[in-house]
Amino acid sequence: MNRFPYATDSLLRGRHRETAVEIVKQLEKTSNTAFTCKGPCGKVDAHGIHFRCIQCDDFILCADCITAHESDQVDSHRPSHYFTRFSGEPLIFKPKKEESEVSEKARMANIEASLAKFEERLATLEHLIHTLPDTLSGKRTAAENISDVKKE
Repeated sequence: MNRFPYATDSLLRGRHRETAVEIVKQLEKTSNTAFTCKGPCGKVDAHGIHFRCIQCDDFILCADCITAHESDQVDSHRPSHYFTRFSGEPLIFKPKKEESEVSEKARMANIEASLAKFEERLATLEHLIHTLPDTLSGKRTAAENISDVKKE
């Protein structure tokens, strides 16, 4: 069980992913990794591991103050909010375009293959529907011939 709500991969994939991505993009633009702690210590130009609230703008806690937040000693912030852990090193966030293009082509190929199978099934069913009356009338004629033979 987590002692305090850090954002994990499953949470980031959820409703807070966009916010976390925006935070990462903003941090990527700045070369200075210093931060000001909003916790009880109030450190200015601190470096190192820190925690950023995903729901609040510019609420950062240092590694020392995150435990105070856990025990509800930080009055100005809700303890139910989720935090993202940062190491204090500059971040690089660049999506790979080549992989996304390849995966898009593979996805389209799968869709086209499924569509071809569907069209093949549809053609088979249409053929069965068109030949059904002839097949049924042939069976009726055979059944009538059998009943005529039994009567004789």
